Amino acid sequence: MLGKSGIRPVIRWGCLCMILAMLIPLPALSAHMPETAADVAVVDAEGLIDLVVGQEHAMVVDTRLQSDYVRGHIDGAINLPNTETDCRSLSRAVPRLSKPIVFYCNGTGCERSAESIRIARACGYEHVYWFRGGFEEWLAKGYPYLKQ
Repeated sequence: MLGKSGIRPVIRWGCLCMILAMLIPLPALSAHMPETAADVAVVDAEGLIDLVVGQEHAMVVDTRLQSDYVRGHIDGAINLPNTETDCRSLSRAVPRLSKPIVFYCNGTGCERSAESIRIARACGYEHVYWFRGGFEEWLAKGYPYLKQ
């Protein structure tokens, strides 16, 4: 059992660790997202349009929560929030592993699409694209969108 003198150094050490933890930035807590993702092509709004209307006929997946999706989404996009994305939900939405899929969320600060991409790659999807600018870029460029 620690006496009064034994607990004070532990408290001081704990406080010092907490202060240091607040001062040292951690990458996982960073507000900025990576520019690229492994084995995934990053596309802009025009690249997304090319993938959908071109020969690829890509599936567009909005990884935001349904509350965001109903306020506005890209026409033709299905809503599959990252929190509900797994191999089973992806296979229901996109049965062929060779079908191109474009994932997006709110914009460059949103991690949802990056998480869904990691899951899709782990499930074996071969042609995965990241519309990194997301719905924010779509709106900024004046492209039409749907509301529910």
